[in-house]
Amino acid sequence: MKGIELPINVMIIVVIAVVVLLGVMALFNTGWGSGSSIISIESQKNSYCQVLDARDCNNPTQEMTDFCSEYYGGQSCAEVCGCDSSGNINQPKPSSSLPPPLIPRTINV
Repeated sequence: MKGIELPINVMIIVVIAVVVLLGVMALFNTGWGSGSSIISIESQKNSYCQVLDARDCNNPTQEMTDFCSEYYGGQSCAEVCGCDSSGNINQPKPSSSLPPPLIPRTINV
């Protein structure tokens, strides 16, 4: 009885190709997800900065404090929003002057 024989080399090449394909797919899937998370973090920061400005840069809520500390490396919300010593947000810090947001977990958008 004759059957089709596949050499071991062909099987190894097929397995390697499948692993590489799965790796490339994983890179694309995780790469695109983080961009929307950063946009969501920036919009949340802008929202908190507006609230903080209405409060004259004083008395951030615990939620705001936790957010700024978690995503901006321990900085206070006043520092993240660009509050000056008189309690006003004269010039919010541009995103380029802030450290990049830390992304410890995935945010569903």
